[in-house]
Amino acid sequence: MCRLVFVCSINSAVVKLSRLTKVQPVYRGMRNVQLPEEMHTPDKYNITGGVEFGFLSASTDPEVAKRYVNTNSGLLFKIEFGAMDRGADLSQLSMYPAGVFPRGHL
Repeated sequence: MCRLVFVCSINSAVVKLSRLTKVQPVYRGMRNVQLPEEMHTPDKYNITGGVEFGFLSASTDPEVAKRYVNTNSGLLFKIEFGAMDRGADLSQLSMYPAGVFPRGHL
């Protein structure tokens, strides 16, 4: 129960902070990842893609995201949000406000 209240509180804060966040593209770099074929194949509604079920870190600076991509099996996502579905800038709450984590933390 305590974990659920904690997650709901974080979600509530993100929703409130998102109203202050500028609508702009964000970037996420991932290394050693390959997308499953289902992400590329349209479903019965002709939609491709996927959903991240947890919180997601990203940067407004593509160069920061590129630091997490290696050339062999990495991905760089450009995520475009609208006014209704944007996230929130949590850099003021982060241990790593620049979006750069020490080695071994990803």
